[in-house]
Amino acid sequence: MRAGKKEFWILTIVVAISGLSQGLLLPLISIIFEEKGISSGINGFHATGIYLGVLLVSPFIELRCISMGLSRSFFLEVS
Repeated sequence: MRAGKKEFWILTIVVAISGLSQGLLLPLISIIFEEKGISSGINGFHATGIYLGVLLVSPFIELRCISMGLSRSFFLEVS
């Protein structure tokens, strides 16, 4: 497998795992907030904030991956 193709699949798997974990945690957090008596408006702001943050940070992540390389950028984000 070529190096670029291997990195692409690694990145795809990491993004899929991250998306799956967020997608599974949001309903759980929503139920916890509802049981604690937090209003649905605040709950909606919380759910929106996660994805809004991803949209705002995405352009900077791309520049970091280009300048530092995928491997170093990934390990920096994890640590």
